Amino acid sequence: MTRLICLLSIFFAISSCSSGKKDPPLINADVRVTIEAISGGDGPVITKGTSGSEGNKYGFEGGTVIRMKDGYHLFTSEMTGDPRWVKMKLAHWLSPDGNQWERKSTIKESSGDFTGRDPRAAVWSPMPFYNVARGLWLLHYIGYKSKPDSAGMWLSNYEGRVFRLASKTIGLDGIDGPYEDAGLIMEPGKDSDPFEGLQGTDSFYPYEAAGKYYAFYGSAQTQHMPISLWQVGLARADNPEGPWKRCSEMNPVDLGISFTENPIVTKLDNGLYVAVMDAGYDSTGLNRSAFGYSYSRDGIHWSKEQLCYIENKVARWWSMMRTPLCLIKEKDGNYTVFHTAYDRNNYGSIGRLKVKIRIDTIKPLQYADNRPGCKYRMEATDVGVVLHYGDGPDSCDISGARDLWLFRANDSVFCMHYDAAGPRGWLASLATSKDLINWTKKGPVLQLGSKNEPDSKSASYGTTYFDGKKWHMFYLGTPNVTPAPDFIPAFPYLNMKAESESPFGPWIKKKGIVPFAPLEGTFYSSTTSPGFIVKNHDEYLMFFSAADYTIKRTICIARTKDLDSRWKIDSLPILSPEEQVENSSLYFEESNKTWFLFTNHIGFDKDGEYTDAIWVYWSKDLNKWDPDHKAVVLDGNNCKWSFRCIGLPSVIKYKNRLAVLYDAPGDQSISHMRRSIGLAFMNLPLNPPE
Repeated sequence: MTRLICLLSIFFAISSCSSGKKDPPLINADVRVTIEAISGGDGPVITKGTSGSEGNKYGFEGGTVIRMKDGYHLFTSEMTGDPRWVKMKLAHWLSPDGNQWERKSTIKESSGDFTGRDPRAAVWSPMPFYNVARGLWLLHYIGYKSKPDSAGMWLSNYEGRVFRLASKTIGLDGIDGPYEDAGLIMEPGKDSDPFEGLQGTDSFYPYEAAGKYYAFYGSAQTQHMPISLWQVGLARADNPEGPWKRCSEMNPVDLGISFTENPIVTKLDNGLYVAVMDAGYDSTGLNRSAFGYSYSRDGIHWSKEQLCYIENKVARWWSMMRTPLCLIKEKDGNYTVFHTAYDRNNYGSIGRLKVKIRIDTIKPLQYADNRPGCKYRMEATDVGVVLHYGDGPDSCDISGARDLWLFRANDSVFCMHYDAAGPRGWLASLATSKDLINWTKKGPVLQLGSKNEPDSKSASYGTTYFDGKKWHMFYLGTPNVTPAPDFIPAFPYLNMKAESESPFGPWIKKKGIVPFAPLEGTFYSSTTSPGFIVKNHDEYLMFFSAADYTIKRTICIARTKDLDSRWKIDSLPILSPEEQVENSSLYFEESNKTWFLFTNHIGFDKDGEYTDAIWVYWSKDLNKWDPDHKAVVLDGNNCKWSFRCIGLPSVIKYKNRLAVLYDAPGDQSISHMRRSIGLAFMNLPLNPPE
């Protein structure tokens, strides 16, 4: 198992020191912090073969970078020999520019004992902290016992203790050492919190907040394999030299994710605290291509962890992103993040990223026509575009890719039906993927109906349901569209049926089956678009889109006990048409027995109506929905590439996260055309806002 180790600490007042642009102060406002990767080098700045790396067999992991007047100081763990993760050195490197590095010294070397006797058999995570009052550099590190794994326990690094060194040189220049032993700070035992496991303490990062000193520390239940949780807690002290006491009433810190390790805290110019951290082996859902971050007003209460993705942002010299080592503000207002990552030869290397931080004030939603807004947020972390329009087979999506439906074909393959806007109209088309990021387009799965048939102008939005025997598709058909070249479907929106023996098709239209249809004088007089199907006891419920000709939109339930027969529409929708929502995708959270209904909201401003956000409603009863129980999931505030218009959502569980796929036109556009498909993730379990 790959060793997942802790970050190193820094004294953030030094690490974040900068000249240049200043962040505005924060005054009693709800804020959101977004960290986005801008660029990275073509390769690592320190790797195998770099002068000073001789004798380092497996590379570097963890660490921190502190900027001083003479350049960037890197403190890191070197995996020098065998046993791997046991034979270690704690090293100090220096660079005047962040690109050319010189190894300055070995701070500490482990014994490499593999019998379980030596509490410093393996040493990790040197964390320098400057005690201003004494003008003294303190350096915390983790010492582990080590022995071969046995009885389902991971024992390469166990019973971690926090040790401290102190520089023999007084003042800021003392960062270069030499360092001497200054005692034991924290160890596993009777004072340990319940989340702490056999691993003991795996990280210790001190910082100043609220007139006291706090430290993030981490642990994992390594007595059980596979390891399911890597969590962090807080410790507190009145003096940076201790004594340190666990904040048991707050631990573990709930960052909303199953893996969090090695937080490094930086205090921004405006007083906001930001912690960057390792996001874990499978937490990102995208091949380990992100680091995590959280933020806090007071340094004590922290937001849920968000992710900063580097996929498609930097040259792919790395095979696995690991640990961010710092967050250092530069003169241009952007930030440098040095980080560890494994290269394609599985050698731990040091990379460099440039990131930007955006701080937004979250304001209550208000619309020009006073339609209901949304006061809560349950934000997804946006990844960006994963399927671009324009390159489908036979130009099928030359004018856009939108209105998607996501489903599993089997345990390893995802299918996505999306509306491909092509030369003849909008058609439901298929794309497949194994990871939700890399998609293969297969082309249309439906064709236009014959002249005078109800789907003669569009056969689109193909929703599916597998009953254990065959695949059912309910799709949108219409005989009306706007003129060429856009061919945008127009009312009425009809609910039509197709079937297949395979999720990949071919799909056979069932022209004799009309699930249900618009009815004049009702709230669904213009629209009965298909939606998500749930089997509830002995009947099927479809959460379909309904609208009248005044274009008031809502979600309603249709019911049947036979998917090949007529459905019965409820007399009232689940939400008032004043909500102005359409399309549905549901997820059931087993941990709290709550249904979450994701839908598309239609906003209104000076440019008219357009889809402006993904909202989610929640209920414990499929038949009863409260319009006040809703939250914004994705809009122009947290989407990375489309800042006004966000289209239809489709959700599915992927590993330990909920994937949210959606369409959008990008930038400031609100057009129906030239849309692509994006991906965002939400941490599980889902919990309604407090």
